[in-house]
Amino acid sequence: MNHFSKIIYLTIFLNLLLSNQNGFLKDQFLFCLSSNVNLININEDDTFKTGIPELDSWLKYNNVLKIEQWLPIARENDHSGSVYLNRIYKAKLNNSKDVKKLVNEIQELPFIHSAELMYPRIPFYTPNDPQYNSQWFLDQVNANQGWDFWNIQQGELPGNTNIILASVDTGVDWDHPDLIGNIWQNLGEDADGDGHTIEYINGQWVLDPGDLNQIDDDNHDNDPATLIDDLIGWDCSGYNGDQDNDPRPGSGGGWSHGTHVAGLLNSSTDNNLGISSVAFNSNVMSVKVSRESQQGQIFITEGYLGILYAAQAGHGAGSFAIINNSWGGIGYNAYEQDVINVCHNQYKAIVLAAAGNGDGGELYGTHYPSSYDNVISVTALGSNDNWNHWANYHETVDISAPGENIRSTVINNYSTWSGTSMATP
Repeated sequence: MNHFSKIIYLTIFLNLLLSNQNGFLKDQFLFCLSSNVNLININEDDTFKTGIPELDSWLKYNNVLKIEQWLPIARENDHSGSVYLNRIYKAKLNNSKDVKKLVNEIQELPFIHSAELMYPRIPFYTPNDPQYNSQWFLDQVNANQGWDFWNIQQGELPGNTNIILASVDTGVDWDHPDLIGNIWQNLGEDADGDGHTIEYINGQWVLDPGDLNQIDDDNHDNDPATLIDDLIGWDCSGYNGDQDNDPRPGSGGGWSHGTHVAGLLNSSTDNNLGISSVAFNSNVMSVKVSRESQQGQIFITEGYLGILYAAQAGHGAGSFAIINNSWGGIGYNAYEQDVINVCHNQYKAIVLAAAGNGDGGELYGTHYPSSYDNVISVTALGSNDNWNHWANYHETVDISAPGENIRSTVINNYSTWSGTSMATP
């Protein structure tokens, strides 16, 4: 498929999303409880009772099948203004209804703070077969000149292992030979005290068995029942929404997106293997936010939970996280902005996001999360700093970086891709 065809394909796909009730999801929405009412009691079998008869009646009448906390790791003091993140719930419907009407109705109830529509989020990339062995973009950003500030031959390494670079994406092939040396290890979960949370056993890298004690040792979200044994990151999505501690991606080409991003963030450099990365010597945290049960187009289903996890974990490790989000979509959601605000203000995280692909020079619109406040929005350039009329450009875009024919890691291999996804890391 040539470059022009890819742009047409992405444009058609985005138009399909736009035709879906202006882009918002038809079978779910978010609402936030007022601060003066108790949290909703949700049972293990997904049944629930709010304790507010009027709300229970409204939910039953409108065929709300399931309610779940949108951000189950949110702390009681995680708030942006009057919106408390632990009070935001996702409501799922068992049939198609006028979701916009329901959102308008529920936020009129006296015990509801507000409600929001939900929008689909997709990775912003254009995968291509491997065809270039050079990483032209490193010269373009003068990476070699930057590395010269360190005496590498005498053992000085650019970067800092205390800096945590988070790939909030489709997961990371974390035992890839060019990534394993720079994978973040959560020493707050180092239960056996051996100084690491991964081990090489019987010819393969595994999570350290001595640290898998079914205890949330670091407890950085103030809830001992969650984030158990998050040794290298977290899978916020699992197969069908069930979280676990192995943020490895699903199988197939599209699932390599997070691994491609991770390689650009910080593949092992100067190791006589594969590719190089600008960061040279930092740590990559894998946060998987796409459900493996998906077929066809891979969507980002738990993106904001992943952003919050990365921010909390970076802060809990005594540092801060630089959080890469090479995905997004149309449609403003106030709760998503609240999550960004909490991560920026309370956990001192730096949040970056891809500005988006596929507009073909005809539409320069907002994409989220890149257009939110407290997010650094990145668009893509080609060689010689040319903007080639496919990467989104908007007044909310902050910076640009190389994004065409970018060589990086994929599952068990390397590949050359293009997209604002590749520019953002």
